[in-house]
Amino acid sequence: MANLGGRKPSFFKLTIGMKMNRLLLEMLYLQGEVNKEKNYNWREKSYPWHIGIAAELGKVLAELPWKWWVKRESDQEKILFGVVDIWHFGMSALLQEKMPPTQIVDKIIDSLHAKNKPIRSPVAAIIEALIHTCSTESFSIPLFCDILRSLDISVEDLYSRYVGKNALNTLRQVNGFNQGDYREKWGIHSDNHHLTEILLSVGVETNNFRQMIYDLLSERYEIHCPVEMV
Repeated sequence: MANLGGRKPSFFKLTIGMKMNRLLLEMLYLQGEVNKEKNYNWREKSYPWHIGIAAELGKVLAELPWKWWVKRESDQEKILFGVVDIWHFGMSALLQEKMPPTQIVDKIIDSLHAKNKPIRSPVAAIIEALIHTCSTESFSIPLFCDILRSLDISVEDLYSRYVGKNALNTLRQVNGFNQGDYREKWGIHSDNHHLTEILLSVGVETNNFRQMIYDLLSERYEIHCPVEMV
């Protein structure tokens, strides 16, 4: 066998790239399906995705330690789920622009691999810049990727929380969220807390990842929030 001298053969990079492509494409597909459930012709509408993006950016900013006069630890998981909520709206905005999913993925990968482009600004400043682009009703892939890089959020992190939140939202709907019957507190913890525990124990390469997450959430909900017999 040839001595590689510590260098990884190119197929390792190819495999990583293919995995990243698959995860990003799957998220784009799922978001399209979610939007289609709300309105089959959603792409023909002029929904204000930029307002949702700006609102979620504000929530993430509130969790960051930019207040020099206050000492507190940031809730990293809360920040991560906040970034996922931004991504929900961002994907919708990009898909509504009729940009092909493969082109969106190429732009994201190019931005994430911009290793020669150092991140000069603190993450709070990058968020402020992305909020500013919302005034033009657009979503900047490079700025969003700068947020991911600044917070050290991988595509796998983004995927697991996105798919996990997708599964949780489905569980909420099935259990009467719109009718006010759903309970967000499961025992002493929130449903998001239970989701985080499950995601930390299940890898994204697990077969039927989304279904596995949904089934585990459903089991916990039945244990902590049993249906009351009338």
